[in-house]
Amino acid sequence: MNNEQNAQNTAATTAAKSNPFAIPAAIIIAGGLIATAVLISGSKGPSPAAAANAGAPQPSATVSAAELALRPDDHTLGNPKADIVLVEWSDLECPFCKRHHDTMNQLVKEFNGKVEWVYRHYPLDFHTYAKKEAEGAECANAIAGPTGFWNFVDTLYSVTNGNNSLDRSKLDAIAKTANIDAAQFSACLDSGKMADRVKEDIDNGVRAGVQGTPFTVAYNRKTGKQTSINGALPLEAVKAQLAQIGLE
Repeated sequence: MNNEQNAQNTAATTAAKSNPFAIPAAIIIAGGLIATAVLISGSKGPSPAAAANAGAPQPSATVSAAELALRPDDHTLGNPKADIVLVEWSDLECPFCKRHHDTMNQLVKEFNGKVEWVYRHYPLDFHTYAKKEAEGAECANAIAGPTGFWNFVDTLYSVTNGNNSLDRSKLDAIAKTANIDAAQFSACLDSGKMADRVKEDIDNGVRAGVQGTPFTVAYNRKTGKQTSINGALPLEAVKAQLAQIGLE
């Protein structure tokens, strides 16, 4: 700062000798340069590492234990006593959820007995068929139990391309393929009686801070460590995150 001030004072003095009217202008310019120097020296800015990571996704805030707590009507696969629990909020019309569904199934198989997967509905508003499909999954559960639920969801994901590619007229055939009584399924779905059950999951997701799908929170029952999986990541990337909370 001293060198900058000396240079600016010298310039002002020289200007004064040649033109007395230049003094005010020189003072103004010098003041502006000093102010700029102060701002620059007082603001270090981001480190190179921070700048490089400026656009990287930031970790989600920790989800409260109350929102992750399992409910009697939750849909689960895997070991109910496993240390690692994965709570997923998903949309049956979401193409990325379709991809993530395969990853979750692989995790349950590969880490046999080491994880428990909890599936919760979170149909997005712009997927106009998703809520009805979620109700269909609940009807499948009511008619054929957990096996019916997972068969229906697995079958639906296997045939849909996502983004409103399935309408109500196709769900009866999916139920039949999943070995669910078609007549009972149709009556249940058309009654709308499962809408409140789907809303229960949506409200839970809102409280948990879900903003998109798929969104999965994995936590360790023993240590309390938690990590969030945003979107449909490759299987190896998911495994690397889960290793951070104790999955081996």
